[in-house]
Amino acid sequence: MSLLFLYSLLGGTLVFSLLWFFAPEAAYIPHSRLFFNLYNSGIAALMTGSLLKGVMDIAGTSTPYMIVYRLLGWLLVGISLTGFIGLHGARERHSSTSAKAYPDS
Repeated sequence: MSLLFLYSLLGGTLVFSLLWFFAPEAAYIPHSRLFFNLYNSGIAALMTGSLLKGVMDIAGTSTPYMIVYRLLGWLLVGISLTGFIGLHGARERHSSTSAKAYPDS
């Protein structure tokens, strides 16, 4: 729980800042909102798991279900990043083939 802020700081701020810097047109890619929402849900699951683990540590107990938060969080983050990179790559391939098919007039 002491490092709970790192999920939102590094996972949220840093990743979205890099995304905005390297791919500013990302918000305009069709269906990219789905991957943004999956990514945010993954970060929220990681943060919730970290918070609950801290509470369980303070209470002096444990539960076998804490791994579910970590697995689900990383799974959602992985799916969203993979999907977003795939959409961004498909968009770049589409724009480069369109430029070749229709040269400047």
